[in-house]
Amino acid sequence: LRDEMLQTAKKHLTKALKLHKTYSAAWVLLGNAHTESGEWDQARICYDNCLKTYTHQPEALARLQYN
Repeated sequence: LRDEMLQTAKKHLTKALKLHKTYSAAWVLLGNAHTESGEWDQARICYDNCLKTYTHQPEALARLQYN
């Protein structure tokens, strides 16, 4: 069930980002979903994309320190 929920979250967040590529909260949430799935490289890309728009986003900065 957890894996299904993560896959659904990633799918919806990806759709949201196709509509609004600078939606920093969606980038962080997508990064978190990838982190929870053990997909570290994809998570890092999401956090980096978030920081391109919102350079001081606290959660993205914190997550990059631990990934």
